[in-house]
Amino acid sequence: MRGMSKAALSVAREALAVGQAALPPYGSRFSRHNYTHTKSC
Repeated sequence: MRGMSKAALSVAREALAVGQAALPPYGSRFSRHNYTHTKSC
């Protein structure tokens, strides 16, 4: 399996950054936040 090219990887990183800046981390303030903290066992 071949990885992505450097250009495609940079485009993907830029798209991720733009999406994270534009959208809230959760769809609603009442969303469950199960995966935000690590378990401390």
